[in-house]
Amino acid sequence: ALEERSSRLSALNQVAVAITSSLSLQDILDEIMRRGIALTGAKASCIAFYDEATGRFTQWVTRGLSDHFVANISFRPGGLADETFTRGSHVLSNDHPETVPKLSRLVREEGLRSFVCLPLTSRDHRLGVIYVYRTDRDTFTPAEIELLASFASLAAQAIENARLYAQVQERATTDALTGLSNRREFRRRFDEEIGRARRYRRPLSLLMLDIDHFKAVNDTHGHPAGDEVLRVVAARLRASLRPSDHVARYGGEEFVVMQP
Repeated sequence: ALEERSSRLSALNQVAVAITSSLSLQDILDEIMRRGIALTGAKASCIAFYDEATGRFTQWVTRGLSDHFVANISFRPGGLADETFTRGSHVLSNDHPETVPKLSRLVREEGLRSFVCLPLTSRDHRLGVIYVYRTDRDTFTPAEIELLASFASLAAQAIENARLYAQVQERATTDALTGLSNRREFRRRFDEEIGRARRYRRPLSLLMLDIDHFKAVNDTHGHPAGDEVLRVVAARLRASLRPSDHVARYGGEEFVVMQP
């Protein structure tokens, strides 16, 4: 028993190092699903994220599942994912007489014999759930479920850290009011495009724009109205440009557009 526990702790340490070695959310999700499968010799995995605004699971990623399964997967309100998320503890599914819930038709068609769904919780913040599916047998041992519960906690922390990092990066490069690139990010992109234009001897256009009589808008209607004007102009600029163009808020009521 001590050897088995030591082996599980060693596996978790390896997992912790692996899933925290990157701050790219996509890389972390791929590593979490791969490691979750490897920990128990399972067949497939799925991570579903809960959207607090809608009260539903609106995004999910999978590994080891067929295109047919992924195309038909759903997370209905009040379903197993909701139950796991609300209870904050794992739910096991197989076709044993005493087990509730039973496997769905879609799961059986995939050749899966059992799965466990565990909550992804980090610092008391619930992010979603993780499924681990297996085909070799119709249950998970208590030791495997304990191991996966510890793994899910590590995974949730890694996901939350990656999200926080992405938010910091975005705030450093994005104007909070308009959602456009800020001046700092524009200068970085501009230097890249200038280098590219020189290297390939291609033209590069630069547009400088500002909103006429903007001070009068603020003075007459107030700063909230001025903020709305800036947001609307930013949205119309975005809608009017090509995917290869880049628009930024340069400062105040000034905008700049770069067009390779």
